[in-house]
Amino acid sequence: MPADLVGQFSALLDQTPTDPSALHRVIADLTRQGSRREAIRCARRLRRRNLDTAESIKAELVNWLSLGQEARARTLFSRYQDDPRLAASFRWMFERYLDRASLKHSVAQTIHATRQALVAAVQQNRQRSTYLEELSGFSDYVLVSNSNRLQFSDADKAVLKGLKKPLFIYQNIGNPLILPIRGSLYNSQAKEVVIGGFKNLYTATGELFFKPWAPTQFLGALTRVNPKFLATWQDHLSEPIRDINRPHAVHELDENLLIDAFYPLTLFNTGGVNQRRLCTNGWISLCLFDAIARASNPSARLWSAGFSMSASYVFESCDALYFHDYPFEKTGLELRIADGSLTSIGSTESVIPEASTAAHLAQAGIKREKLVDFKKRTGHWPSLSPS
Repeated sequence: MPADLVGQFSALLDQTPTDPSALHRVIADLTRQGSRREAIRCARRLRRRNLDTAESIKAELVNWLSLGQEARARTLFSRYQDDPRLAASFRWMFERYLDRASLKHSVAQTIHATRQALVAAVQQNRQRSTYLEELSGFSDYVLVSNSNRLQFSDADKAVLKGLKKPLFIYQNIGNPLILPIRGSLYNSQAKEVVIGGFKNLYTATGELFFKPWAPTQFLGALTRVNPKFLATWQDHLSEPIRDINRPHAVHELDENLLIDAFYPLTLFNTGGVNQRRLCTNGWISLCLFDAIARASNPSARLWSAGFSMSASYVFESCDALYFHDYPFEKTGLELRIADGSLTSIGSTESVIPEASTAAHLAQAGIKREKLVDFKKRTGHWPSLSPS
């Protein structure tokens, strides 16, 4: 209960000397259970006693933002925007998130340029592509996010089930919390596909995380391979992964480099090295299927189920993953919805924080290790072979 945690916080605060780690754990526990205002009050008490730390400052800032109180977050951030206790990457991301209005023009230009180039590429390559023809001609393209907070009302389910010929597009792990309710979303014409980076699409033993509803409805896995991993993929992983996942098709996505070419150039520093921020899988999916729809069926509708780039997603679920330009992409979502080219369905509204991928998998009872996590743990890629 929040009152118990607040009482625990008060007792810890009265101790001499204080235990910063224990105080931070209480604030984190309050946030995790959705008691964001209580978490803010506790962080503020630290600030008023000059006991604030990077963790408590971030907690207060992000909780204000997650409650939709951007003005309060902006006022507080003005005190800390040059504070060296906060990582430069966090300060950059937080300030950019608050100042999204200044991004609208460049985002609109990027969407327009990307759309023009992609539509032309789809039209030119459709006949010889191993997957573009099969993904074309649907009445509706429904992009499903990996938000653990995604829920569909009965009205939402009725809308989705009534779509004439929909394609449901899943990302990476394929939102395992949504998969069990697909029967309430699909009609007999529905198809599905999953798109993601090879490091996140597959388990350490080579299987797709995503579980197709039915083999005849599944159009395969669109696999993104970063150029620096292309040799590893082609020489060691591609063939065994194809064999392991038969009869499901595994395609290498050809359009991700074109999409990435139009992404804004911003840099982040890791290990003393500046690196370019890359677009998220969601951005790539949205750009790709927007172009496929326009090239093959101009009357098709594009739907967003659970994509929000919420403050909780950016600063809690993706904490420290600063190699994406989340504020830019959130602005893109807002512009697409405002101009009618993207329709939102479902809800992710909740005071409960967005879960990380690992927490989402655990919540769904999935204990398998991602390919990328095997590499991080062992220092090498697994030796895969069909069972």
